[in-house]
Amino acid sequence: MKKEMLVVAALVVAGCVTIPEGGNQPVSNIEQMVGASNRVAVCIGLTSVDPKAYQGWAGDCPGCDVDAKGLYGLFLNNGFSASLVLNSAATWYGVRTTILDASKRLKAGDLLVITMSGHGGQMPDNNGDEPSGQDSTLCLWDGRVRDDDFLKLIQKLPSGIRIVLINDQCHSEGNFKALWRQVKRGVTLGSAGKNTAIPLIRGLGTNQVQLIQFAGCREANYSYGSSTGGTWTQNLLSAYKPELTWRQWFDNAEKLMTSQQIPVWTEYPEGAVAKEFVNGLVLR
Repeated sequence: MKKEMLVVAALVVAGCVTIPEGGNQPVSNIEQMVGASNRVAVCIGLTSVDPKAYQGWAGDCPGCDVDAKGLYGLFLNNGFSASLVLNSAATWYGVRTTILDASKRLKAGDLLVITMSGHGGQMPDNNGDEPSGQDSTLCLWDGRVRDDDFLKLIQKLPSGIRIVLINDQCHSEGNFKALWRQVKRGVTLGSAGKNTAIPLIRGLGTNQVQLIQFAGCREANYSYGSSTGGTWTQNLLSAYKPELTWRQWFDNAEKLMTSQQIPVWTEYPEGAVAKEFVNGLVLR
């Protein structure tokens, strides 16, 4: 994603409510943007959710805060401007506002990394744009956010920035696509049949984006973790070396994984992501 593109990371869950575009939820628990750089990171982690928004389900997901804090520290130490958004601060309003505010300092060719560690899922499609009949969702503190609404957020970002998406949850390969997903990583909420996939970048219009996804597992499989963090995220942190390219960082972390959990590298648009981005120095 070097040709005026952007980097993003995130996550998804099952069985909750949709959050409206508005809503002035407090963001006082967010660690505000630190640093001044043309490389920006927003690191999101939820070890639980608000039971009132999920029919009594607390969404326990231990170690997601460890993941977010670890990546946040890595980015800060490498000259990024970075924000850390945890648990009750990770409302839809809080996440949206933090990402939009962070992106204001970016121009074409700059880098945005969004990471999210937590749960993921799906809900019935509400506008007929999913052949599967299911929208992907983000499980935030105060409810689920449809992929359509997250896509609207991406469309508001500066055109031409680069995006890297690092996500650590079950069925990570299919995040923000019309794919089956089931909550695991500590809690199972049910399952459904697998459906046809649609790329996240559909409908981006004139907002040119190149995106690389570091998915923690295949679309039909699970991501695992504990109170010490997610297996995928912790292996990424262990494998990091400043002389690596984005592709090498992924490959080296993949070698640390077991056959129980196989991460997936994906480029959007397929076949159109600049080689200068893929083979450029990691975190640059």
